[in-house]
Amino acid sequence: MQRLRDEAHRYAITFHKKTKLKRDQESKLLNTHGISQAKVVKLLQHFGTFYALKSASQEDIATILNHSDAKKIKMLYK
Repeated sequence: MQRLRDEAHRYAITFHKKTKLKRDQESKLLNTHGISQAKVVKLLQHFGTFYALKSASQEDIATILNHSDAKKIKMLYK
């Protein structure tokens, strides 16, 4: 039973590490294109995920940020 529990924990920890790494890489991608970390947090609070942010229209993003930042984000995810 202990080995089974240990394997389940190892699997869960590995999954969460991969998920966090993927999210951090997306965040760094935006940071290198002039979008600050505070703006990334604001976008994630509104859209929830980077996938939802990618599929959002420029006008939707512009309601959260300014139009120039929304344009940068849409150009980045094309």
